[in-house]
Amino acid sequence: MAAYYYLVSSLPTISLREPGGVPPLGQDEFIGACLAHVPEELLLDLQAVLEGALEEASHPAARAYANFEVQLSNAVQRRRAGLRPVDSPLALQEHEGWSVALEHAVEQAFTAPDPLAREVALDRIREQFLDELATTSPFGEAFLIAYAGRLRLALRWAQWNANEGRRRLETLGRLGLDALGRQAGQDAHMRQAGHLRVYAVRGQDAFGRQAGQDAARQESLLH
Repeated sequence: MAAYYYLVSSLPTISLREPGGVPPLGQDEFIGACLAHVPEELLLDLQAVLEGALEEASHPAARAYANFEVQLSNAVQRRRAGLRPVDSPLALQEHEGWSVALEHAVEQAFTAPDPLAREVALDRIREQFLDELATTSPFGEAFLIAYAGRLRLALRWAQWNANEGRRRLETLGRLGLDALGRQAGQDAHMRQAGHLRVYAVRGQDAFGRQAGQDAARQESLLH
C-alpha cells in the first residue's frame, strides 16, 4: 500500500464546524495537488468521491464509503416515510454490511428541530465515518479517499450558506407566516363572532330600553 507523506502533510485541514464556512481549497485544487503523486486509477476514485458518484469508485476504501452511504440513505428514507401522512414507495438499495450504530444515529438525527439542523446532523454522521476511515491508513490511499469525502461535505456546507441556507430559512419562514396567518384568521373570526354576540346583546338591551321608554310615554299620556 503506497504512502503519500508529502502530499498528506501538505493538504490543509478541513474543518466542519458550522455551515457556511469557506473550505481551504476547492475540488480542482485538491485534484491538482494529487496529480503528481497518485496513480490515475486512484485519481479517478477521488474524483468520483468528490462528485458523489461512489458507485463508480473501485478502491476498497471508496467501496466501504459507498456501502455506508447506501445504508444511510435507506435509513433516511425509512425515517422520512414514517413522517409522511400517506404511504409512499421506498427506493431502497442493496449494500454490503450492516451497522446498528448507523441506524441509531440516523434516528437521533431526525429529532433535530428543523430540516437544516437535520441535514447537519446527518453530515456529522458522515464526518465520523470518514474520520474512522482515514485512521485505517493515515498517510495512504484511505486517508485521501476520506479527505475527498470531507472536502465534498465542506463544499456542500459552503453552498448551503450561499443558496440552500437562505432557501430553507425562507421556506421555514413562509411556513411560520402561514401558520401565523391561519392563527390570525382564526383569532379574527373568533373576535368577529364575539363582537357580533356583543352587538346582539347590546341591540337587545337598547331595544328593551326603547320599548320601556315608549311604554312610559304612552302611560303618561293616558294619565
